[in-house]
Amino acid sequence: MVLRLTCLALFLTAAAGGVGAASIVNGEWEGTYTCLGSQTGLRLKLTDAGALKVDARFIFYPTAKPIGITFGEFMMDGTFNPQTGVLDLKAGGWIKRPINYVTVDLQGAIGSDGSTMTGKVVYPGCTEFTAIKIP
Repeated sequence: MVLRLTCLALFLTAAAGGVGAASIVNGEWEGTYTCLGSQTGLRLKLTDAGALKVDARFIFYPTAKPIGITFGEFMMDGTFNPQTGVLDLKAGGWIKRPINYVTVDLQGAIGSDGSTMTGKVVYPGCTEFTAIKIP
């Protein structure tokens, strides 16, 4: 009887966005995004904040391709739906702001395998982003 109740409690916690949601979204993700025709390196540090909420740090840096890209970092917060994998992040305050740069929002999804993320950068002149979870 105790085993059945424990299994039921674990199932209900995961279904409500608990254990399973945190393990999928938490961690560091690395990839690239494109704005104004330049590809830029991206690192997202995501933390489950409970109740389907997510806190994040958005770090950008130059890759081998773009010219004139610099380093920068800002905070984000948003939501993650573990049922659909949809992630919606809104820009917050700057940690390190380069001159002439603005923050952006992200709308995307974590793949069913929990190791890939794709979506769009929400800002005029920006297109998509892709990232993989760093083990």
